[in-house]
Amino acid sequence: MDLEIIKEFENKLIGRKEIEFQIQNAKLTPSRKELVKKISALKNAKEEQIIIGNLAQLFGSNTVRGQARIYDSVKMLEKSELKGIIARHRPKEKKEKEGEEETTPEKEPEQKSEKKEETEKQQEEEQKKEKVEKADEKAAEEKGKQGE
Repeated sequence: MDLEIIKEFENKLIGRKEIEFQIQNAKLTPSRKELVKKISALKNAKEEQIIIGNLAQLFGSNTVRGQARIYDSVKMLEKSELKGIIARHRPKEKKEKEGEEETTPEKEPEQKSEKKEETEKQQEEEQKKEKVEKADEKAAEEKGKQGE
């Protein structure tokens, strides 16, 4: 991966450097993580201070163009960038607690279906009880008519 910086602009007001880059001979579009590592090595910046803004592979060629922003500090990055963009560039944290399972999107439908099954069972039991009660009432009425 040959990363070439096309344009560099220092935005002192926001406290960042804005870089436009180009990658030659890229069969696949590189990941943001790979690009952050490469740019941090070229510009001697910390990886947590770099945001990849735009990334596009040119149609019919092996050239990828993109934009990156290198902030002076993490504090300036957090002030300027949206939370979603910051989250996209950070590694995913796994929360593991003893005895507790975290609900994942895959497990949620299972839990919902289990709840539905439970409510359906409760409704069926209530309907059975009502039928038994009605049958008991009819039987009691018939006995009362026969006793007259």
